[in-house]
Amino acid sequence: MGFYGKGMRISKDEVIDEFLHVFKPYRARFIQKDDEDSEVVTINGRLSDGMIWKGLVGEVIVGWYMACMTPMFGVDVDDHIGIAWKDDKPSESLRSTLDEVVKRVGKVPSVIFKSKRGVHCYWCMNKELPALLIEKLIKNKLSDLTVELLPLPNQALRIPRIDWCLDVESLEIKKFEGFKGRKYEPTELFGDDWRAETIRENVRKNKKFGLSYVRGGELSDRKRRKIEEVERGVGGFKNGETNETYKRLCGMYFGYGLSEEEAFKRFRNIVQKSHGYTGGLTNVEELGRRIRSTYRCLADKKDGVRSKDEEVRLEEGIDGLIDGLIDGGEWRKRREKKVRRFMSELIGWKEYIDEIRLDTVKLVYWNYIYPFSYKFFKEGLYPLPSEMMRSWDYMYPEIIDFLKREGVLRESQHRYSTGAGYCKHYFINVTRVYKLIAKLSFVGRLLVKANN
Repeated sequence: MGFYGKGMRISKDEVIDEFLHVFKPYRARFIQKDDEDSEVVTINGRLSDGMIWKGLVGEVIVGWYMACMTPMFGVDVDDHIGIAWKDDKPSESLRSTLDEVVKRVGKVPSVIFKSKRGVHCYWCMNKELPALLIEKLIKNKLSDLTVELLPLPNQALRIPRIDWCLDVESLEIKKFEGFKGRKYEPTELFGDDWRAETIRENVRKNKKFGLSYVRGGELSDRKRRKIEEVERGVGGFKNGETNETYKRLCGMYFGYGLSEEEAFKRFRNIVQKSHGYTGGLTNVEELGRRIRSTYRCLADKKDGVRSKDEEVRLEEGIDGLIDGLIDGGEWRKRREKKVRRFMSELIGWKEYIDEIRLDTVKLVYWNYIYPFSYKFFKEGLYPLPSEMMRSWDYMYPEIIDFLKREGVLRESQHRYSTGAGYCKHYFINVTRVYKLIAKLSFVGRLLVKANN
């Protein structure tokens, strides 16, 4: 069995090999649908060559995930207004959106395939980059467009059907000739923004350390993942079945502390992706009015909606920990507030690093920016950049010396190099911290939090 184009025969094995070489999918998990109307099934098993082939020829619908390091990215462009395809011709709306995507990316796709509601475009590179880095760079370019960057490490996209291959310029169906489209240098697509040294320099300038670490700032990743999980489960709004879905989402947004404006943006995104929905939430004024009304009602019942969270108990624990460290010590009178803030930041930073260590996608990105992080993390070390600690307290060396004497911190023997992207690393002795505050009644709760 073969596919022909310009006198060239492509075998089944060659097609599969090209797909694997060009897209380099994550192969330990995939999704499957027997047909358009069946339910999606997530398979936590190997994406085999045979299953890839079934997806390529349209025998079944197979969804693949992006690997944590990838040489490509894809954009799913749909027609959210009308019918995307008529007589194999793209609608004006689809064509207009795609043209805007190409304009913003700056280069035409390497390969492009038809989908049921639009097109799947892929840009291939001659270098692998962290998936999280690509996601950040592309979303900055396309943030206000109703398109999706897919696949991602946590979101699958259908394996393209090779009989739905399109010409990248005319969008006409063409004979499949393989996946070997143009490969771009990362600089052609992202300038110097993809380079690790550029990212580190931006971190220093913006004083947003790590992966945009801001103590008490943006939504925690745990909450963001929960919100996105619920939104994916909802799928979209359906005519006549809006109210329960709306209440569920709005209650969640309120409970997780999103502002009315943030909730409005998330609702608009869901509405725009709700194919065939024509209900009241399509009216932006009605949607805004309803969110304001719901938020007022939920605020009146705040105690019932927002129960006391473990994060509140953590803050109480931090206060007690700091009291234990400064009680009767050299810091009581002249540095109490500064030490309190420094310790609060240190514990928050430790939790932040712990979260990265447990998230493979973030860990890969972190190691790309900060070399040798795999090795340091495996040894139980935590990075403490001097510029970050200086932002906590410009006299931080005094506090660090104090914490060393108390056995809370122990400096690593590894060398550090600011130019190469890795700073001083420390062991943080949590056991020693809690020995210092053993007299405090809530130490048990804090230990539970530290171990989770």
